[in-house]
Amino acid sequence: MTREIKTIDDLFNRIDDELIILSEAHQNGRYEWYDFVAALRLLNDRLKNESYNEYRTRKVSKLVNVFNDLCHTVVQSFSCRTLSYDKERKIATTEWHVLGKESRTEIIEQTVISDLEEHYESLSLPETEFHSGDRLQVVKIQYLLRGCNEDSSQLESIYYPRLHKNDALSEISWGSWAVKHFYLLDKQRDDFNTIFNIDSNVLYKNRMTFEEYITELTAERNILSGSAKTSLKHKSNTSHFSVNKSYDEMQRILTALQQQGFISADTDIGTFYYRMTGQGGSTDEKIKWIKNGKKRKDSISKRGLVYFIEIFTGDSVSKARNCTDKIENIFGLSLSSSTINSTADCEYKVELDRILKGT
Repeated sequence: MTREIKTIDDLFNRIDDELIILSEAHQNGRYEWYDFVAALRLLNDRLKNESYNEYRTRKVSKLVNVFNDLCHTVVQSFSCRTLSYDKERKIATTEWHVLGKESRTEIIEQTVISDLEEHYESLSLPETEFHSGDRLQVVKIQYLLRGCNEDSSQLESIYYPRLHKNDALSEISWGSWAVKHFYLLDKQRDDFNTIFNIDSNVLYKNRMTFEEYITELTAERNILSGSAKTSLKHKSNTSHFSVNKSYDEMQRILTALQQQGFISADTDIGTFYYRMTGQGGSTDEKIKWIKNGKKRKDSISKRGLVYFIEIFTGDSVSKARNCTDKIENIFGLSLSSSTINSTADCEYKVELDRILKGT
């Protein structure tokens, strides 16, 4: 997968793409290693040059937890037996019974290395007895790749660029080396905690496993792809702005607006993302602007809303019918001419500027 990394959001998305590929590797039966460690270090360098904000802090802390999870050692009991062996393809089909926290039964096809070909050819298949292993100890990222054909050539070129076919070390098994690479990370797993300047309390608050992260990420991307399955006709008749920002950035802004009481807590990201960008699944739901004024504490700050719209969308709010109707369809609030002409008097300029700039 080749894509230019221009922004921090690009890098977040690339890491997420590769994590999804990793989650599907066992099902697909193949995996091309990606240098996650280098990507995280590049992310840290980018963050040093730009400012952290609430969204980025939360995202990075989740990633730290995910990689600590991927690089811890999984220990389980297991038993297995060989069902068949394809001599031409050198593929063994094995039935595995794994016990413990992730108990299950699986049928795995795996390429047999040359040293074991004679062993498999001599077996009377299918085997009637199960062979039990004492304990299965493996780094979780490698455990997820069990039965996969692994391509570690990219890691090979990154970490050992001087090794060629004629070198004395050319007999190294790159698959085995890749396992050792991540096993070392397991022994030094604090590296993931210390790559970024993230408080331990924030890490604990955002703790999650690799599987939980993938579930959350998939749900977010389903919203992005418009999985609400609304018709194009319905979508074309629903009002929205055309802000050019990523889903992740929009989620950060919505969270900050909700925390400071500008938008209601029950306005979901799907509604906010669609109404402000026109992307994702269309909806009839409105963004609920609920912030009251500082002086007029019993009424909604419509000047604050106008200021937010103008700064966030880059367009001026006018008295034209189509403009005021659009705002009413999106926010459920009608604006008077005096409100539209008074954005200079907005009480919340400082707060809204900080939220939109991520400072």
